[in-house]
Amino acid sequence: TPDANIVAFGGGFSDMIVKAAQLQQPPPQIIGEIVKATIQSFEHNEPDPSFTMKLEIPKLVTEALNKESFIVPKQYKKINN
Repeated sequence: TPDANIVAFGGGFSDMIVKAAQLQQPPPQIIGEIVKATIQSFEHNEPDPSFTMKLEIPKLVTEALNKESFIVPKQYKKINN
């Protein structure tokens, strides 16, 4: 089933899987992060995927947050809509 039919835009992939499997209770949480995944989408009654995406995180680097990178310049004007 295409992802759009399972989960609304912005939903997490793991949430989509849990909802699609219609589990009575969520599976136990796995400590850690996804480092390699293959995501496929299938059309109705088609054996081969119509879309395949592979994700791999070969290296993860952490660094201190530089708050100055997020300061809005004083010449900008705040607008509320």
